[in-house]
Amino acid sequence: SLTGDDGANTLSGGDGDDLLRGGLGADTLAGGDGTDTADYAERTTTVIADLTTGTASDGDSFSSIENLTGGSGNDQLGGDDGDNVLTGGAGDDLLRGGLGADTLIGGDGTDTASYADSTTNITADLTQGTATGGDSLTGIENLTGGSGNDTLIGDDGVNTLAGGDGNDVLRGGLGADTLDGGAGLDIASYADRTGGIEAALGGTVPDGDTLISIEGLEGGAGNDRLTGSDTDDILIGGAGDDILDGGFGADELAGGDGFDMVSYADRSDDLTVELDGENPDGDLLTGIEGVIGGSGADTLIGDAGDNRLEGGDGDDGLHGGLGNDTLVGGSGDDILRGDDGDDLLDGGEGNDTIRGGTGADVLNGGAGDDELTGGTGADVLNGGDGIDTVFYETADEAVAVDLISGGTAGEAAGDQYAAIERVIGSDFDDTIAGSDQADTLEGGLGRDTLIGRDGDDILKGGDGSDTLMGGRGADRLEGGSGSDTASYVDAAAGVSVSLVSGGIGTAADDEAVGDVLVGIENLTGSAHDDLLIGNTGNNRLTGGAGDDLLQGGLGRDTLDGGDGIDLADYADRTGPVVVNLATGANPDSDTFISIEGVRGGSGNDTLTGDAGDNRLEGGDGDDILAGGAGADTLDGGAGIDTADYSGETNNLTIDLAGGTGPDGDTLIDIEAVIAGSGNDSLTGDDRDNSLAGSAGDDTLNGGAGADTLDGGDGLDTVSYDGRDSGVEVDLATGANSDDDTLISIENLTGTAYDDILTGSAGANVIRGLGGNDLLAGGAGDDTLDGGDGIDTASYAAAAA
Repeated sequence: SLTGDDGANTLSGGDGDDLLRGGLGADTLAGGDGTDTADYAERTTTVIADLTTGTASDGDSFSSIENLTGGSGNDQLGGDDGDNVLTGGAGDDLLRGGLGADTLIGGDGTDTASYADSTTNITADLTQGTATGGDSLTGIENLTGGSGNDTLIGDDGVNTLAGGDGNDVLRGGLGADTLDGGAGLDIASYADRTGGIEAALGGTVPDGDTLISIEGLEGGAGNDRLTGSDTDDILIGGAGDDILDGGFGADELAGGDGFDMVSYADRSDDLTVELDGENPDGDLLTGIEGVIGGSGADTLIGDAGDNRLEGGDGDDGLHGGLGNDTLVGGSGDDILRGDDGDDLLDGGEGNDTIRGGTGADVLNGGAGDDELTGGTGADVLNGGDGIDTVFYETADEAVAVDLISGGTAGEAAGDQYAAIERVIGSDFDDTIAGSDQADTLEGGLGRDTLIGRDGDDILKGGDGSDTLMGGRGADRLEGGSGSDTASYVDAAAGVSVSLVSGGIGTAADDEAVGDVLVGIENLTGSAHDDLLIGNTGNNRLTGGAGDDLLQGGLGRDTLDGGDGIDLADYADRTGPVVVNLATGANPDSDTFISIEGVRGGSGNDTLTGDAGDNRLEGGDGDDILAGGAGADTLDGGAGIDTADYSGETNNLTIDLAGGTGPDGDTLIDIEAVIAGSGNDSLTGDDRDNSLAGSAGDDTLNGGAGADTLDGGDGLDTVSYDGRDSGVEVDLATGANSDDDTLISIENLTGTAYDDILTGSAGANVIRGLGGNDLLAGGAGDDTLDGGDGIDTASYAAAAA
């Protein structure tokens, strides 16, 4: 150890590791062999010493000096190409080691290890105390890089890292550091952080760091949010799920590990972002899985991975591509396409169009009137608020949709629905069932079956011959083209449905209450007693179970009664109606299937049954009802109506007062009877009846009223049995006390009272029955039977 004085000294160390302290003069310090140190530890002012030039403060010169020790001033110590030890001592020192494996010891103060002269890439780490070239750093607070692409790493203290020229990476550590990138594209790195950070160029950064000439940011292992400037930036997310916002400029955005997103949320222009293609401002995206759009009408396109695309404000178009993607439309009227994979699609606010594509997708419409197309796969379609529509227009086969229990066939198989108000089917034969709310169901092409259930539904069959079942509620059934059917097969009670009134039908009773029918050609009733009314077209009315009334209207209709006692109804007709159930004859060439009865109109109708049990209702007008075989009900209605048995050959007993006829027939509001060729017994009621015996030996009893009694062929008897007083009857003149009209009558039967009975010129049989009767046979071989009482046979007319 050699120490000089205040003069100009020459100190020669010789062999060994020498310590040379020159003093205040212009000293010459020669270290000789060994590792020698020039020591300025006693200096209080700034010392500037450089082993490369061999000079120092006060005019000192060096030779064979390997190490430098500074004093308490702010010293600048520079090494050479050897392995130097530079010790700053107290003060804010600058230590520049040179090319060797140097040891830089800052000492007290804020000391800087400088590599400003380096042209190669330097890595210096204050936490580890190491640097490129084998340097060892102790007590160093600041680092200065050179012209290479340096990596400078601080520690937990307050560091200043100056990158210099080159594209540098500066990582300050936990303190409030100053990171000065210098020239080049420099990055402020927070790669050592494990928690999420928020850092913005020109804005807030972690730990109160100050960024100068920094063009990039690097995050750590947490979920970071990095924001660039309006120039060309570099943002590196690192591990974690990061959000990178480059701002304007051609930015390099590298997500790193984790699920990383690039954000354009601050942009108002219309952007197109492709994760594997061109991007706004020439941005280069690597390791990015998601995109956040701005307020413009953005187009965001994913890649083959699992992406998240958020449209933000504006009317955006989001395309997921391959992978299991999450697409969020945000506000605006957005278009979301999941494409391949099991995607989650959320429209957000606005009237969105959402298409799942292949895979098991979840489609959430959000607020607004949304259009949802699940595509292939078992999808979940949730409309959210608004009037939302599920589409199957692009399906390549028929679908079966049930808004309550889910889809079961075609592209709808496995689909589940919530908050869906409208369904549009495929081009094939679909079955679509609504919810218990107000639904709109549209079949499209094909022979579709639409089931509204509860609620005020709108059912549109579209093309094809469709079946529309409105269910409960005031429904609107629009058949569209084709031969369409409104069906009430599930109604809990009988329905009344009409297709009349300009092609718009109305309906009443139970499930049909308030229904409006447009473009409907056919009706199907319930299992109860229905009234189905067609229009002027060719309708098919199907009653189903129950006793139905089918009114076809003027077209060539098919009336299918189904089970029960069903009537073909012509009550709307004002002219004569001729219907024969046995032959199928009717006014409009209608086709009858399982029809047991007929209802006539206001004209003079002729209604004929078949071999079954028929119900014939004449309605207004003077009708002729012929039941045929079977236990028929003949209801004449208003007018003078006739029960026609003219085709019968058996002996008939018909009683209008009792409402009975042969074969168990029931007669209602019948005023006249035409019997057949048998020996018939015809009895009227209190009205003015017309009883025609036709062939055979008939007995006619008109009852009260001015009756017309026509015996027809055979030996026919008019009977007044059952009267409450005696009668006076003359067969020769036709005169009688009941104002009856007698035609082709040969025999006469009186009452239980005192009768005056007079025959004609033919051979008469006259019976008095009870009472004191006066019987006059007239010409011919007569039989006079007085019966009970004191009866008189009168020949007064013969004597005269």
